[in-house]
Amino acid sequence: MWPMLVGWLVGCALVPSVEGDVAGECTDAVDNDQDGMADCDDPGCAMISLCQQTQGTSPTFVGGGSGGGPGGGGTLDTDAADSGTPGTDTGNDGATGAHYLGGWHIADCKEDIESTGYEVGEIAPNFVATDQFGDKIELHAFCDRTVVLVASAEWCGPCQMEAEALGASFDAFEQDGLMIITLLGQDVDYGATDSEDLDEWASQFDLTHPVVMDDTDWSIAEPYLGRTVDAIPYLVVIGPGAEVLRTDLVGTGALSEDMIIDYLPGNYGSR
Repeated sequence: MWPMLVGWLVGCALVPSVEGDVAGECTDAVDNDQDGMADCDDPGCAMISLCQQTQGTSPTFVGGGSGGGPGGGGTLDTDAADSGTPGTDTGNDGATGAHYLGGWHIADCKEDIESTGYEVGEIAPNFVATDQFGDKIELHAFCDRTVVLVASAEWCGPCQMEAEALGASFDAFEQDGLMIITLLGQDVDYGATDSEDLDEWASQFDLTHPVVMDDTDWSIAEPYLGRTVDAIPYLVVIGPGAEVLRTDLVGTGALSEDMIIDYLPGNYGSR
């Protein structure tokens, strides 16, 4: 467990090239460190989950374009079944069609979203970020779900508590349309995160939802707050159709399970 600092019950106030030390290098089919090996064949990528699953074979992505987003991320459900096996041709959410390597379904409505802004009631702009499987996921790929963005850091005790609680909520309500995306912006030394940090965070808390790489200023989350992110965990709730629902949630427990239930696709708008 990483060190737990002051503010532990509420929130945390802020303070040579190798293949895989930059987001996406383990899945871009490029020999980035020029050692004659690329992607999962390079020892620098050996520890990420995707490469462990593929046992050193550089991954080949299918389902790109409308399915997998920029870079061809995602996999295609070729047998019209839902096997529940992440990293293969199907997902684990009861849906068929294109899936990311983590097993999360890619909704067709992603092509129809027209962004308007970051304020409550507006339609959130898309973003693309690298997850713990080395895949590039998009916000708009989850346009049929309620998405919770969580700005977190490895060194932050309250973020660790929130990770456990939200991980349990995702497992309980994934089938009801919940998606949680952790935006891991800083490592244990307050520096930039890498693929190993994403994998370690997901493994530490047994998370089955996306954990993605943000920068040290949480540039993905910052526009929703309207200022520099100065306390974490900071949470944003985005409804179906990428409608921004909440941008004011800071600290452990700020988003209760009852609130999550209220914001689920089948419940929001019927209250």
